[in-house]
Amino acid sequence: MRNVVVVLGKDFLTELKNTIKADLEDKASGDRVDEAFVDIYDDLRTLSWLRHIFSHELAVKVKPTVAQMESFNRTVVVFTLITEIFVTELMGSNDSKTRT
Repeated sequence: MRNVVVVLGKDFLTELKNTIKADLEDKASGDRVDEAFVDIYDDLRTLSWLRHIFSHELAVKVKPTVAQMESFNRTVVVFTLITEIFVTELMGSNDSKTRT
């Protein structure tokens, strides 16, 4: 995610959280977004570590549980959807751009 920070010039995860919070009406929901992002960040960090271990090292002793894999699956789906919303808002919709 460091590459995204360099491109944006801003903290990527903070910007994602702010994108979702902007769509929420009440402060309580915003607090839940903060809590959810702690879990998302932890899952993404663990998933990145596992990807590295399985891609670049002999990981015979690393055995993720089914519960971890299910959690990673949910995290990746949520992260992808939130990122899509963020990028769409950042770049604007395609409808407003002139096609050449």
